[in-house]
Amino acid sequence: MIQPPMIQPPVIQPPVVEIKKYANRRLYDTAQSAYITVSDLAEMVASGTKIKVSDAKSGEDLTSITLLQILMEQCVNPVYYPRDYPMCCLMAVLVLLWVWQLTFLRIT
Repeated sequence: MIQPPMIQPPVIQPPVVEIKKYANRRLYDTAQSAYITVSDLAEMVASGTKIKVSDAKSGEDLTSITLLQILMEQCVNPVYYPRDYPMCCLMAVLVLLWVWQLTFLRIT
């Protein structure tokens, strides 16, 4: 007996929240129509919200730079992290970037 094909339910991707970054370093959440702080953005990322940060004037993608800024600002507080934690974070990020470049540059 022939089995009917299984129908897969569509995978629903969570929406990406667009954040506009202005020259004065202010962040504007287009979903909430409100200005937010870097701490607010860090909480959004920690809760699993997908974000895209772009320059309000040029449209340039600033997501990576902003995430690194969040990482550094979260790591410099000696109450919560050891003094050398930011260096460890940066070294780990650099190693990951290096491995990524080696992997993808050899494939492409």
